[in-house]
Amino acid sequence: MITTLWTAAVAAGWPLISSHLFGGKYMGEAGLVMLWGLCAATTFIQVVINTGLQSIKAFKVLALANAGASLVAMSAILVGLRLMGPTGAVLGTAVGQAAEAAVMALLLIALLRRGHGAAPR
Repeated sequence: MITTLWTAAVAAGWPLISSHLFGGKYMGEAGLVMLWGLCAATTFIQVVINTGLQSIKAFKVLALANAGASLVAMSAILVGLRLMGPTGAVLGTAVGQAAEAAVMALLLIALLRRGHGAAPR
């Protein structure tokens, strides 16, 4: 929710921000601001799931999920950049982040169902 509000505020104020900070050079890039907001929101989701995996000491699983998502992100960024330019690169970043969040969530659910992280009896 906070990310959505922050992104909307920055996008709404982008003409002012762009003119004062960048001399108007990036005036037409408000769409990229929104996409980076999507990336930020996805990062917050990742942090929550990442914390769950760390709390049950699933460090190897976390590292493997991160490595796999890095490959997805790299591929998506390259394809997006080729097809859509900078906008595609940012979308590719979001795709990689979403892939990592999804994989980490599935792994966390599976590990918790198997009893990882349960209190000792």
